[in-house]
Amino acid sequence: MLLADGSGRIVWINDAAQHLLGYQKPELTGLAFEMLVTPRYRKQYRYYQKLFFNKPAKRALNAGNELVALNYEGKELLLDISLSPIKVKQQVYVLMVFSAAKRRLDAEEALRASEERLRLAKQAADLGIFDYDFKRNIVYWDEQMRKLWGKQSEKTVSYEEFVAAIHPEDRAARQAAIDKAMDPASTGEFKAQYRIINPSNGVERWISARGRVYFEDGYPRRLIGITRDITEQKKSQKKLQVQRGETENILKQQVAVRTASAIAHELNQPLAAISAYSEVVLHALNSDNFSATNLKRALEGCVEQTQRAGRSLHELLAFLQKGELVTERANLNDVIHEALNIVYDDGYGRFHPVLYLEQNLPDVQCNR
Repeated sequence: MLLADGSGRIVWINDAAQHLLGYQKPELTGLAFEMLVTPRYRKQYRYYQKLFFNKPAKRALNAGNELVALNYEGKELLLDISLSPIKVKQQVYVLMVFSAAKRRLDAEEALRASEERLRLAKQAADLGIFDYDFKRNIVYWDEQMRKLWGKQSEKTVSYEEFVAAIHPEDRAARQAAIDKAMDPASTGEFKAQYRIINPSNGVERWISARGRVYFEDGYPRRLIGITRDITEQKKSQKKLQVQRGETENILKQQVAVRTASAIAHELNQPLAAISAYSEVVLHALNSDNFSATNLKRALEGCVEQTQRAGRSLHELLAFLQKGELVTERANLNDVIHEALNIVYDDGYGRFHPVLYLEQNLPDVQCNR
């Protein structure tokens, strides 16, 4: 800090100000403070100096009172400055308290850069940000979320109005996810996927939401998170699901055709032989020269060919099942989780099963 008289000349300066400016006290004492101001701002400084002494009043630090000064080496310093009038023997002095504003400016610049990076990241990923205040029962949301919900300028919305846009079939599962995150015994993590219906145009879109509940004194206070429009992803999953089903049907049809063809091939010869032996029997029965020996031989041939057909069919079925009966050791809990992952991948993510799995179960031998 330093003290200047009504003409603006320095009459006293402390060590901190001397160190900041880089001068010795004798060099500053009696010097017009104007000489420490960067030349391009001196005219402006004289105007404010005159204004101050015409109407002396305290001006607080960091209230927009910034000054560009020169240190001993001629380097510019941006200073936050406060002014306080002091009256001594009918003469008005001004006490100047100042500090380097660089740290504040650096912090502001870092904040601006961080906000810009966040804005670009949100824009690139189509992310929306929300803040659900449990106590006030309102939701703060950004422009991206307002756009999805069909709102224009409201920066806050009641929770009831927020939920009204969510598809009725998805509200219970979403609320269950929030209730779980609000449990003080939980990690506070919130994850949900649900549909919303834009009230202005009726368009339905899929939303993926992630966030965290913050607690105070063991009570949930707010849920802060992000949302992302995953409508196109859901459409792609549905398309893949249909294609997968069609492919599986084609494969099943091909397997059925090949199986039927193989069975027909294996049964064709025995059936042809049975047919031939049957004709021999009929011919013998209709003949006047009936021979019991020939009839017996023909019937034995029918029995033999029937047994051959049965063996062929049994061997064929055993061969077809050979690739499907391979078993392995597996953990039942792992099998359940894998099955759920397949369900989610197939587009059934709206189901939220509650698992009660027994731990430390022995492995089982099964066909997966």
